[in-house]
Amino acid sequence: MKPRDDEEHASKPRILIVEDHDMGRALLCRQLSHLGYAFEAVEDGRRALQAAQRAPFSLILTDLNMPEIGGQALAALIRAGQPGVDPQIPILLLTADAHLTPHARALFSEILIKPCPLPRLDMRLRHWIGLAPGRLTPQPLPRFDVARLRALIGGDEAMTWQLLKGFVESAEEAKAGLGAAMEAQDAAAAAALAHQLKSAARVVGADALEAACAALQHAAAPQDELQSLGMTLLEALELVIEQINARLEARFA
Repeated sequence: MKPRDDEEHASKPRILIVEDHDMGRALLCRQLSHLGYAFEAVEDGRRALQAAQRAPFSLILTDLNMPEIGGQALAALIRAGQPGVDPQIPILLLTADAHLTPHARALFSEILIKPCPLPRLDMRLRHWIGLAPGRLTPQPLPRFDVARLRALIGGDEAMTWQLLKGFVESAEEAKAGLGAAMEAQDAAAAAALAHQLKSAARVVGADALEAACAALQHAAAPQDELQSLGMTLLEALELVIEQINARLEARFA
């Protein structure tokens, strides 16, 4: 299966998201919105087939294990031929389980480990859609969600800002530790730091940072991917620290 190069799909790319978990689906929607793609999101393979038969898509981004029709069954049905659906459409599998049979792998254009860092997701989508860099206009993506943190602690304003200060302090320590682990090529230490930071990122609503932490923690080839995934995590961490510091300065100026 080759990447698309026709003008219709390259100029107006539309992506179909197939993900049954609410959080995973929300994260993908936010990522694609940030990258500037038009998309539709559904909960399972049955709804995906219905959506693909209603209107054409440039690419399908699907989870593996879902109720009714999972990702593998969905890909098999499309490759076998479905009315109104291009059997050669790029289908990218986004999964935490990379252990698939050769037959299953052959159904997909590419397999990405979830959660997929934003830069890598953008690169692979552009590759399969046939879209040159710079063709879309990214939308600003919030680096953290203070409202989510506030809701977790019952609206306590003082505690909200105290926790944000604490997050910045621990994040700076994690940044230094991750840098040292990358320099030492210590994938295990980097994964442990990513695991710790992931929980903190979830508390402050830093979805992109949480995804970058999970990608490093669960890397299929941790030693080979340490530098690239580590840099992605460090960049996401820097952005969150910068935004939280700006909010803290504005609050206590």
